[in-house]
Amino acid sequence: MSPSIDTLWHQIDKLRQRSVDGRHFVNPLDLKSLLSRQTIEGVIHHCGVPDRCRSSIIDTVLARGRILFGILIWREWHYSLMEFIEHNALDDQLPLDEARAKEVAVTFGSDFAQNAQWEFLPRILTKETSGNHLCLRKEEILPFTGEVMVGRGSFGIVHRMTVAPTLQTIFPQQVC
Repeated sequence: MSPSIDTLWHQIDKLRQRSVDGRHFVNPLDLKSLLSRQTIEGVIHHCGVPDRCRSSIIDTVLARGRILFGILIWREWHYSLMEFIEHNALDDQLPLDEARAKEVAVTFGSDFAQNAQWEFLPRILTKETSGNHLCLRKEEILPFTGEVMVGRGSFGIVHRMTVAPTLQTIFPQQVC
């Protein structure tokens, strides 16, 4: 049995994690696991997709648009799925700048660009960038889920941070 759109919304809500700065993020790997073919098939009729196109649109979402689909379901903008696909504004194009987002979604493009997409695009901390100075956009969410002050250093307070394990490649994940 496939979930209703409300059920899917609640399942996405359960994936949301709170970062130490109070903003929420959804791990894209968790979202991709949730959005199986069966799940998408179960709710696609709510997305304004013509019957004759459903199979190809499901294939497109599975291959290139699960994050976008999750955003649209979460923000209750699922009726705009076809506009995003027609504008080729799928996962590989995220984040969308405000002008492009407004071109795709006139009524909510600004909110999409400034807020919604960032919750589904947390910064992945990679081994390649560890030890380097990073420039982050203010909208980016760091996947820190816990912090403990461990002391003071020459340049300020030192904190030990907990990172969502699958959103970092700096330290190997331990298998229990």
